[in-house]
Amino acid sequence: MPASDAVPSTGGGGRPAASPSEPDDEALFLVRSQLDRAPHATGPIDLPYPDAAPLGHYRAVMTLFVDEAGRVRRVRLDADGMLPPLLEDAARQAFLQARFEPGRKDGAAVRSRLRVAVEFGAEPAPAQTAPAASR
Repeated sequence: MPASDAVPSTGGGGRPAASPSEPDDEALFLVRSQLDRAPHATGPIDLPYPDAAPLGHYRAVMTLFVDEAGRVRRVRLDADGMLPPLLEDAARQAFLQARFEPGRKDGAAVRSRLRVAVEFGAEPAPAQTAPAASR
């Protein structure tokens, strides 16, 4: 079972976060309300929990900028999102590697934005006690 779940939601907004792709003008990426069909992943997206990341439960919303070929061009952590840097990077890398069926408007594939709720959870391992010695 994956350490996190990604659940799409609608809308836009938030603070910019750099990603290793060319800078794109947000206005060129349509929001859900402008589309006939929203973009959707062509397969499962596994969001790994990095070993060095702090343990705990973290939730945030990220905006994916998906081009007309279904490639994620940019990932932005929304303004109210709080993820430790290792978790933010793990999510960003997973989404940048994922492939999507692009959003559509009037039957044509278009650039679009998709908001995705991201949840990471990891709890500390329970303390182990040594078995009692028998005599």
